[in-house]
Amino acid sequence: MTSADFLPLVTNVKPEVETLEIIAVFGASSQAVELEQAMEVAPKEFELRDVARDSLVNLQYTSGTTGFPKGCMLSHGYWLELGARTSELMACKPDDVDLTVQPFYYM
Repeated sequence: MTSADFLPLVTNVKPEVETLEIIAVFGASSQAVELEQAMEVAPKEFELRDVARDSLVNLQYTSGTTGFPKGCMLSHGYWLELGARTSELMACKPDDVDLTVQPFYYM
């Protein structure tokens, strides 16, 4: 899923990503159809294959309170551990739903 602004970038890398079947574009007139198609081919269970816990997943930028903002290299293990601890702290159950109000690129 992407916005129209990033569609050229996603289209450019699509030939290199064998598992990428559908590109859903937010704000596109065909959005409903594309999202419906994406849901049909989406796996029902999430499986992370061939990724080590210490593999880089994103660069999180600091606010720069002690100097210039810095890019922190965060791993899959970091995010999995954060999710597990948060779930325990909040006593989450498998059928609970989380409302996330900040953009996912933030945290």
